[in-house]
Amino acid sequence: MCTPVPAPAAQEEWTARLTRYRALAARTEAAAETGWFRAANDRFNRESAAPGTDAPTAFARISRAEDLYWRRCTAPMQEAAEALVLTSAPDLEALRDKLAVIRAHQLHEEGSIERDCIEVLEDDLVRWCARLA
Repeated sequence: MCTPVPAPAAQEEWTARLTRYRALAARTEAAAETGWFRAANDRFNRESAAPGTDAPTAFARISRAEDLYWRRCTAPMQEAAEALVLTSAPDLEALRDKLAVIRAHQLHEEGSIERDCIEVLEDDLVRWCARLA
C-alpha cells in the first residue's frame, strides 16, 4: 500500500497538535487517577461516609474541584482533540490516531464539532488521492 508523502508544513502542524493533545490527555488522566482531583474525590467520599460531616460544605468543595478540573483539564483537552480532528491527517497512522480521538471524545455525534467527522475524514482521503494521482 502506498501513502502519500505529506507536505512538511502539514506534518509539522499535525505533530504539534498531536503532541499537545497527548500532553493534555496525560495531564487529565493523572489528575483524575492519582493527582489533585483524585484527592478531592477521595476526601469527599471520606467526608460523605463519616457521621456528622457538614454535607453542604463537602459538596461545595467537590463542586469547586469539579469546576476546576473542567477548566484546567477537560476543556483544554477537548479543544485540543477537536483541533486535532480538524487538522489534515498526513498519513495512515495519523488517520488511525484521528479515529481514536473521535471515538474517545464521541466527536462523531451530531453537533460535537464544527464539521461532520465523516466529511473531515473524506477530505483527508481526497487530499491523499490527489497527491497520488
